[in-house]
Amino acid sequence: MILDIGTHVLAMLRETLHASGSDTALSLSLRVAKDRLGYDIAPGDTVTAEGEAHLQGTLGTIPLNIWLNKYAGPAGGQKGMRIGLRDGRILILDRSPEGEVVTLHDGERIQRWTRPGTIYSHCLDEQILGADNLFIRAPDSVAGLTRRRLEEVEWLLRLQQQLRGPH
Repeated sequence: MILDIGTHVLAMLRETLHASGSDTALSLSLRVAKDRLGYDIAPGDTVTAEGEAHLQGTLGTIPLNIWLNKYAGPAGGQKGMRIGLRDGRILILDRSPEGEVVTLHDGERIQRWTRPGTIYSHCLDEQILGADNLFIRAPDSVAGLTRRRLEEVEWLLRLQQQLRGPH
């Protein structure tokens, strides 16, 4: 689950920072890993399925806490990101039955946007598979994109092996 869900979350965060010209250096540690019933997974346990995990570290200079939950339901409010901005606003990306929802909380003012479908399919369609894909639009950037994905998988695999042991 750490590798499964974590790769999507890290890719979205890092590509957002990369697109804005920010530092994307990554450092993570595993704080908690629990099974689907909420019990801690013991180090070395290679049998119990992961249900949730808390990863902590930094992304560039930004402190990062990631809570992953494989069994979050489809109702929304459980699968997404909550980003606290320096100016106090909160940006939330979440799923709903209507599609992907972005909400910006600025004190009492709340703005909300919904896009039908999933963010993953939109990203794939627009960046990898579409007519104006990254390979055509910016072929020199493909190597960097691939390197960032490999770094994320290596970090998550290291955390997985710290929990489960080498495999």
